[in-house]
Amino acid sequence: MSDSDGKVIQKPQIRAMDSEKASLKIGDRIPIATGSYQSGISNGVNTQFQYIDVGVNIDITPYVHGNNEVTLKMSLEISSVTGEQTISGVTEPTIGQRRIEHQARLADGEVNLIGGILEDTETNSLSGYPWLTKIPILKYLFGQGSKDRQQNEIVFAITPHIIRANEVTDENMRMVDIGTGSTVTYRPMDGKSDVAKPAGGAPAAPGAPVPSAPATPGAPSPAPGPARPTNRND
Repeated sequence: MSDSDGKVIQKPQIRAMDSEKASLKIGDRIPIATGSYQSGISNGVNTQFQYIDVGVNIDITPYVHGNNEVTLKMSLEISSVTGEQTISGVTEPTIGQRRIEHQARLADGEVNLIGGILEDTETNSLSGYPWLTKIPILKYLFGQGSKDRQQNEIVFAITPHIIRANEVTDENMRMVDIGTGSTVTYRPMDGKSDVAKPAGGAPAAPGAPVPSAPATPGAPSPAPGPARPTNRND
């Protein structure tokens, strides 16, 4: 019996702008043969090659929010060459792929663990003399068996860090009055009274009396009443 434990750790870092895609590729580029039929060629087939990325491929698009949170749109892929396959006389590599497309909203410095990429392989082999290895008791004397089991698990730890965020002040959070549905205007809701403006549009000088609205022709004017005494205590 033999037992071994191995760990390979990679700590790549990607710096991206808000709403801009960032890619990280760690691995090899494998050529894949492609063909197309063309007239005028001796065999009629034109062989071309294109390269695919094999290894660790990461695509991340961040969306930064105002409360120090980030929404990450991620595409994580682990691929490798697992064998070869011959198609029409052309040997092509077989690509094993494990891929996750994921979206998460995280706070600044919050760790998000993405797992579930588990590979479990079990192999049983038996060697020995023919027919004797199939007998329940004699197979241990005239045969030799082996069992191999391999488990591979990949876990991604995604940690966003906001390097430079938008500054949100009290003025950005202040309410704005835009009027009604028929009359659209701009009136800041800062708790202060609006400055009166004369007919020309220029603001009135400080301390100047505010002109009253003109009287409507034919409307009765209010009758003057008796003056009310003012009590004042010094």
